[in-house]
Amino acid sequence: MSLVQQKMNSLTETEKRELTQLIDSDAPLPEKWRHRLFPAHARAPETGKEYRLVYNGKLKREEVLARTPAAPWQLVREFCAKRPHADGWRNLLVWGDNLLALRELVADQKGPNRFGTQDKIKLIYIDPPFATRQDFMKDKEKAYRDKVLGAQFIEFLRRRLILLHVGAAINIAGPRPLRLKKRHVLSNRARRRRSSTVATSARTLAGGY
Repeated sequence: MSLVQQKMNSLTETEKRELTQLIDSDAPLPEKWRHRLFPAHARAPETGKEYRLVYNGKLKREEVLARTPAAPWQLVREFCAKRPHADGWRNLLVWGDNLLALRELVADQKGPNRFGTQDKIKLIYIDPPFATRQDFMKDKEKAYRDKVLGAQFIEFLRRRLILLHVGAAINIAGPRPLRLKKRHVLSNRARRRRSSTVATSARTLAGGY
């Protein structure tokens, strides 16, 4: 039995309940627990310079790019069309799967730049999914489903992050545990590309909008 296991087995029932409550509430552990849970001279095991996030269904970056087709944008609405910005930019509302739309955007940035986004994207804001296991309604109709969980949730997000602009800061909205999961994937992407900035938002918008 390791020294850490011996320490764990020596916890009283009161300490176990207190520790469980701290973990469930996602609260930081007080300093006293470091000495209570780990031996005085315990050292973290040495690891390599790289780490990998491994789970079922994970595709290589090359596979994501190869398997994701570019879909022509279906414009729902143009904003500022009559009074565009000084550089001609206008905001666009696009209908469809955002994974396919992102692939089209990547292809456009490397080619004709029809949408005028080349070297201009500075911030990417990510709202849903939140893994709430719910259907969200608008005007008594189903607006979107938010039932992607676990490894499928991580891969859902990761494939889109692969297609996002490498030089942009990424703002994540959502409950703190989900922001941490997303931040982990983002940090993994940033270390590989050595160029992305990760920003997590502490504010959650009502209704997920």
